[in-house]
Amino acid sequence: MRVHEELIAYVKRANVVAIALDTSALDPAGAARAISDAEHETGLPADDPVRNGGDKLWGAIATLDA
Repeated sequence: MRVHEELIAYVKRANVVAIALDTSALDPAGAARAISDAEHETGLPADDPVRNGGDKLWGAIATLDA
């Protein structure tokens, strides 16, 4: 995340607000663990939008203009 934010800063400020994961190689329990781990490690909402839909990630994006 930090590298992405630093690289894009040359163009404009763009903070990471959510984490999209590809958990297709994991069973449901492993996917839930990976999502939970990502949220815990980053302090940001995380989810696999293909597996679970994009509501959680969209919620993080939609609040930016609120």
